[in-house]
Amino acid sequence: MHVDNLVLRDFRAIARSNIDFVHPFSPGSDNRELPNINLLVGTNGGGKSTILKAIAGAALGDVVNLRDITGDAVLAWPRIGRTGDCFAEVTYVETIPGPVDASLSAPRSKRFTTERLSVTADDVKHSRDDELGLVERQLNLFGYGPLRMASSQLDPSHALDPESMVANLFESAPHLYAPESWLPDVDAARIEEINLLMPPDTFLTGRLHGDQIEVENRGLEVPRGMLSDGIQSYMAWVLDLVFRLRQLSDDGSFTGVTGTVLVDEVDQRMHPQWQQSVLQRLADGLPNIQFICSAHSPLLAGGLRPENLTVLEPDHNAPGEGAMKASHLTEDIYGQTADGVLTSSYFNLASTRSEGFRQELRTLAEAARSTDQAALDFIRMLTAGSSDDIHVRSEIVRRPERFRGRRR
Repeated sequence: MHVDNLVLRDFRAIARSNIDFVHPFSPGSDNRELPNINLLVGTNGGGKSTILKAIAGAALGDVVNLRDITGDAVLAWPRIGRTGDCFAEVTYVETIPGPVDASLSAPRSKRFTTERLSVTADDVKHSRDDELGLVERQLNLFGYGPLRMASSQLDPSHALDPESMVANLFESAPHLYAPESWLPDVDAARIEEINLLMPPDTFLTGRLHGDQIEVENRGLEVPRGMLSDGIQSYMAWVLDLVFRLRQLSDDGSFTGVTGTVLVDEVDQRMHPQWQQSVLQRLADGLPNIQFICSAHSPLLAGGLRPENLTVLEPDHNAPGEGAMKASHLTEDIYGQTADGVLTSSYFNLASTRSEGFRQELRTLAEAARSTDQAALDFIRMLTAGSSDDIHVRSEIVRRPERFRGRRR
């Protein structure tokens, strides 16, 4: 499946939103740099995680009982201060077996299915419109939250249970399959394919190092547990995904499987160097997978076009307090510097300088009205970040009254 559209009403913080997502079957996908990448940006508490959970909750339909994987948390989804239901409607594209003309590279037949989820304080309801009336289906929907823990105790026979595939999105218990249980049996060619998804200077050898999978990291062969927390966190969800995709493949491959992957805080604990390339690597390594991710990184956002970006921002026209909305903006930040992205409409920072530094600038600007030295220091700080004469700058900031009235 690939998510085509999501409609939300009074769903947690989001009052009303209608969001289109890009995917390999969406119009114009052949002309996009990253036709399978969607990134959600916005403030903490703005609704990024809400969108991911709404997609999973609605798309799962009546396949699983949401209260089994969320507890009673699902009953808290209606927006505070509003009456009635919260509502989510997700329309997704499914591929089904059909005649394929290899000479024309024709895609498999497609159908659109719309799932609706409504939640009240007491009940959870689903409904579905399926234009072909096919009830039996495998929803290749995977969800990963910000806390990613692998376990060697999980039963492989449940890897494709729908609730297992999204459980990590809803709770932090160890729901991810440890690579030690399956990676040593993978042949070298497949290991190379998996390594295309790994961070820079990090390669899986496929061997065990003691009781852990061995990883070559910057020339050293070490057990997985000796890697940095950032690399382990990323590898945990990516290798879990590869394991499950392999279960869906007849030949143990994974690059040809279609599906949608929801990742909350995809940039978690990543060095900026890795942030610059991670989305491109995921897009290239899994071209048939649609990714819908949240992040706070301007480096990730700066590598995307407006159609790949959804921003969560205050909805001042909606009734009630704290309402948010999801929007596709027209501003193109592709290729801009981090400063340019952070001060764009996607992040709305007034400045990328620290608050302490800006306070010094304000103090110097006030002192600059009276002294030549303060005026010179103000210009130096504004253009270069600090004055060459740190002592003079500090004196002006701490005791600006000493410099007033001394302009020659």
